[in-house]
Amino acid sequence: MYELLVARPHVRGGERYGPVEWRAYCRGYTVALTVALETMELAIARWKTRRAHRRAHLKEARQATMRRLLPILLVLAGALPARAQTPPPTATPSSHFAMEIIAADAATAQAFTWRLYADGATTGQQLAGVACSASTTAGTQTCTMPVPAFTPGAHTVTFTAANAAGESPQSAPLTFTLVVIPSTPTNARVVQ
Repeated sequence: MYELLVARPHVRGGERYGPVEWRAYCRGYTVALTVALETMELAIARWKTRRAHRRAHLKEARQATMRRLLPILLVLAGALPARAQTPPPTATPSSHFAMEIIAADAATAQAFTWRLYADGATTGQQLAGVACSASTTAGTQTCTMPVPAFTPGAHTVTFTAANAAGESPQSAPLTFTLVVIPSTPTNARVVQ
């Protein structure tokens, strides 16, 4: 910019401007410099506007991300109550456990040795009375077995199936509450 301010008039070799021409030249040169400066100012203003829009867009994107993540973070932190969980199923001494297992057919699944691991036990209890039938999913069998004796209350169990090759890993835990329904009163009478 400095060079434009101190530059000599563009005159062909040896010619000189007269006073009228010189004033016209200076006015024209001044207008050209003013237009150049205004153009630069407009370019800077445009750049600042674009930068402000870009920053506003990024800020809005960050806020939208936080609005999506905040409920998840609050639940993970325990600040919001989690959705109410369904209570564990209730079982009675006459109930049955049911589960699916991949086996060629029901007879193969029924021939497995089924074990139940109750309440964190490291030794499994062998289950009796296992009955298996074909499931609605091909290659999968549904097996049921009576609930063994438990004390009334909440329990968590896992299951395994074993054959001559070895024992499967334990199933996902199943939590249930065993309730004992009183028996029917008998021998009702009046005593004196």
